[in-house]
Amino acid sequence: MNEAMLVITVGILGGIVNLLLAYVKKWELLAVFTLALVFPIIGVLLIDALYGNMGWFGAIVMFSAMVGILGLTAISVVAVAVQSLSTVKEPEKAEH
Repeated sequence: MNEAMLVITVGILGGIVNLLLAYVKKWELLAVFTLALVFPIIGVLLIDALYGNMGWFGAIVMFSAMVGILGLTAISVVAVAVQSLSTVKEPEKAEH
């Protein structure tokens, strides 16, 4: 049970990071993809809350959505790092 809660917590934090990064960097496509991956998770959690058992298919859907969110988080963090490294300029040496 602890492993499942860890995956859920990391996925939720990744979704929040994606939405904040999309807001700050004005990346609408990242926000759309993140929200598209959040909806199956919400659906599976509602089924689990209503019926008490999500089943193996619900678990697969939820896990794949979490992996998708974490993949988007990794890709966006790498993109931000590449952007910040490419915009850094070396200080010009003053000539006397």
